Amino acid sequence: MPFGFTKFLEDHNNSIETITTYNSTVNDFFSVLDYLLPSELEVFEIQARHIKMYLDYIEKSRGTSISTINRNITILKKFFDYLWESNQISIDPMSKIRRKKESKYKESKLDYQLLINLKTDILNNSNIDLLSKVIYIFALRGFTQSEMRVKKDDIYFLDDKVIINVLSETQYQSEIRTIMFDGEDAEIIYQLYLNASFKATPYLLTRRLQNKDVEIHEYAEKKKIKDKIKELKEHVSALEHFNLIESRKAYIIHLYKELSFSINQIGYLMCRRPKSIIQLINKHDPFGYYPVKKKR
Repeated sequence: MPFGFTKFLEDHNNSIETITTYNSTVNDFFSVLDYLLPSELEVFEIQARHIKMYLDYIEKSRGTSISTINRNITILKKFFDYLWESNQISIDPMSKIRRKKESKYKESKLDYQLLINLKTDILNNSNIDLLSKVIYIFALRGFTQSEMRVKKDDIYFLDDKVIINVLSETQYQSEIRTIMFDGEDAEIIYQLYLNASFKATPYLLTRRLQNKDVEIHEYAEKKKIKDKIKELKEHVSALEHFNLIESRKAYIIHLYKELSFSINQIGYLMCRRPKSIIQLINKHDPFGYYPVKKKR
């Protein structure tokens, strides 16, 4: 790194990781300016408007999160403060730059439409096993960890459709929600059901126990499901944030915003109280749903 910034960081006992991150951010800053401007700027020519130009670019063109932008601001402040202290610039352009306010509302890390778009490739991938495929199908319908304990006796077949009665448990209640699958989803579930039919276990999702004398199968507990989700991520890089919690949130938001389900309809479908659905939607969308205030 020119300007002696790397040596400055080393002299102040910064870790290798910190130095790498700082240098990467500063290099990115200059690369973006070179891309956006007709000619290269000398470091002493950089003004606050150029820094704002960079920050706007990474936010709007790259979709960089506010927290990452604020981290970059911190790094650039340190860089330009170093340049000013070492008399390489006469005015610090970062003095007019302020950190961005982070919203208390958090967008879902998963885009539900992306999950749908990836599904066909995942279900047709011969390198992904049946168990992983069914876990993915269930996740797209908002299954919780406990709802994955589907029993073979709770599965029914109607023409080319699969119907499953899922036990949904909360701290307030236990209910059965009935979910119907068709098309390629039904075909994959049926294949796993056939495999499970020959196993001495009541469950659809199973794991094999280590036993030299006899083949024993039991429910695929939490760790097994997490391992299968990890395998899915290894096969499909776009599933970086995929897990049961995030996929459930994405499904609920999709039902509300894209399919125009009412709060009560979603609550009934997911076997959850409307209040919890409202809280989830408002948490992920500040302009989401505002319940009518009760009269005093």
